[in-house]
Amino acid sequence: MSGLFYEYRVLKINITLAELSHVIQGVIIGVKVDTVIHSVVYDSRLVKEGDNKAFFALNGPFRKGIDFVDDAYNKGIRVFVVSSKDFTKKKDAVYIQVDDVLDALLNLAKWHRIQFDIPVIAIAGTHGKTIVKEWLSLLLSEKFKVVKSPKSYNSKLGLALSILELNSDSEIAIFEVSLTEQGEGKLFNSLLNPRFGILTHAGTTHNTHTHTTHTPKHTHTHTHTQTHKHTNTHTLAHSLTHTHTHTHFLSLSLSLSLSLSLSLS
Repeated sequence: MSGLFYEYRVLKINITLAELSHVIQGVIIGVKVDTVIHSVVYDSRLVKEGDNKAFFALNGPFRKGIDFVDDAYNKGIRVFVVSSKDFTKKKDAVYIQVDDVLDALLNLAKWHRIQFDIPVIAIAGTHGKTIVKEWLSLLLSEKFKVVKSPKSYNSKLGLALSILELNSDSEIAIFEVSLTEQGEGKLFNSLLNPRFGILTHAGTTHNTHTHTTHTPKHTHTHTHTQTHKHTNTHTLAHSLTHTHTHTHFLSLSLSLSLSLSLSLS
């Protein structure tokens, strides 16, 4: 399995099994043990030891996460977050049953974000998010311990994983968001509770053709997707400027971004 769904990262959290079940709105099945979860795993291939880890059986576009529960179990993991009921349960393992594993991960990320009273910068727009994030991170890291979205982790899953990288050393966080579905603006705003927002560009995507013979990896061939991205970008901007009075939403320019970095110095 490859891609964003299954790239292994160490995610630093601190939550009891009972708290985890409550936060992700799940039901505990199996043995009940007192354990603290310190990290989330979603790629069974790269698990080296399973202590204090929870395996989230995320579904990818071609594979089901439940198919890898046994592999994770064989590598030492004993806590699993699953949505499927059709699998063989181990007597010494704990299963947290949820309606949707990705939603459960988002709920965990929201809980984790609340634990940190630090400035968060949200970067939205149809173009330029990653380069702006990297540039700001480079500037701010001279004075702060920065947590940022890895690579281009800006989808629902990517944002959840990025938030879960917040740790006790974090002083400021920079997250980019990609808005491709209706309602994602409000969702991302509630997840991040950002103090600053940067809008790099709000418009159509690079390729506006509705029909193509050879579709590049990142080409959008449906105009309604472009419309949703445009609408959601403004929804996020509206949410940032109206929902939280302490949030400042900036239209990107070099001077504004520099002013942002200086205001945090």
